[in-house]
Amino acid sequence: MYMYLFQLDLPCRSPNVSLPSLSPDVSSAWIIQRSRHFIIQSDVSLDCELSHRTTFIWNVYHLNGEEISAFLRSMNSSELRITPRLLPIGLYLVRLTVNMLQTPVFGVGKGYFKVISSPLVAIIAGGSKVARGFNRTLVFNASMSYDPDEENQHLLSKLFDIFLVKIYPILIHIKGSTLIQCNELPF
Repeated sequence: MYMYLFQLDLPCRSPNVSLPSLSPDVSSAWIIQRSRHFIIQSDVSLDCELSHRTTFIWNVYHLNGEEISAFLRSMNSSELRITPRLLPIGLYLVRLTVNMLQTPVFGVGKGYFKVISSPLVAIIAGGSKVARGFNRTLVFNASMSYDPDEENQHLLSKLFDIFLVKIYPILIHIKGSTLIQCNELPF
């Protein structure tokens, strides 16, 4: 059996914990693209002479309407690293608990972020052709284009239909891996 003796004359206050890169309000959650690497840093102020050792416990919760599910847990670091494509698209709550070891004293900080889809990367190879006239279909090689949110980063084979409306704007219309020729816009 272990007993911890505390000297009551030594001050020990709860750690002040904040996550400055995240919003404390769900309505203004920090926006992160799914394909990006990001780091959530903490700002912790300690005022406890009973213990000089701490633990950092990070919890990430995916907020799905009514359901809140624990998605990720990390320990013993003052920052949380999120790798690309780790989290699905959605809204998240991050909670950092800092415990003063061998005491019942702890502090909590929380914040919100939202993971969104990354924009598709369109790479059109070659082309300096000039075409004039109406109802002309131009085909470009866009096979080097890819979706950065996909797990495997090898190049995806997507073809783009490009419709010229007058001269500007150019509208890129994606239809999987098949080329659909249209003389009218589908909307």
